[in-house]
Amino acid sequence: MRSLLTAILAILCIGLFSCQKEVDDIFSNSGNNTGGTIGSLKRVVVKYGADSTINDFFYNSAGKLIAVNIRTVSSGTVEFNNQTIERNSQGLIQKTTTKATELLQVGIDSIVATVASSSSRYVSRTFSFSVLGTTATFSSFYYYDANGKIVSQKDYVDDGSGSIDSSRLDFTYSGSNLASLKGYNLNSGSPTPDLTQVFEFDSKPSPLIVGDEAFILNNFLLWYSGNNIKKTTVNVEGDPDTHIEAWDYTYNSANKPSSANVTQDGQTGILWKYIYN
Repeated sequence: MRSLLTAILAILCIGLFSCQKEVDDIFSNSGNNTGGTIGSLKRVVVKYGADSTINDFFYNSAGKLIAVNIRTVSSGTVEFNNQTIERNSQGLIQKTTTKATELLQVGIDSIVATVASSSSRYVSRTFSFSVLGTTATFSSFYYYDANGKIVSQKDYVDDGSGSIDSSRLDFTYSGSNLASLKGYNLNSGSPTPDLTQVFEFDSKPSPLIVGDEAFILNNFLLWYSGNNIKKTTVNVEGDPDTHIEAWDYTYNSANKPSSANVTQDGQTGILWKYIYN
């Protein structure tokens, strides 16, 4: 049951990691992939060897994100992961609904997450689902500093057995960008360090900036900051190696990324393509 819960958590994180000819056309510039260079982000395509992902973004008339549809090809298998976003009259997220191939495979049609806010700040995100006769509940709570930045996120997982796993992420900032995060396991009664991640950025505008909504949508690494990640350095407790991810961008006339070549721990070959409205 625990491994299934972990898999479902991964499904609910909007990933950037279709079918293959469409992807090949995009990277060869022979498909309908030019897009505009000034408007909002329309599509991100990621290719790694024979595997690939197409991420499509949709907005309302106010320019707010209302859906992200993902198609992935992995080992020749095509899967989808689609998330719709409901907002209140003030534009704040109230609810997200996720439908995914992997959810359907375990008999779950969709997962609906409820988002609570107060004074225009996001307070929590909660969702539950039932599988194999057991109901599991996931909850995240957000904490702010005096400047209105989210500096901590606490997560709780109740797998239905009476045991609750808890963890915490702490964040620091440099201007409009995330500077670092530190992860802690809270199950022992006192925080036990899990990981540390440090970020470096370029000076160009990011393709997609959604502020605190990036935490609600589980993609604060890419969607919160005003600029583009150039390098991440990760240290995990118990792992003697330092893991480094480096991004090499090309930019369009609006100084936004048009493509990127990503290197992970010295291994190259992850290609990104950005397409705008």
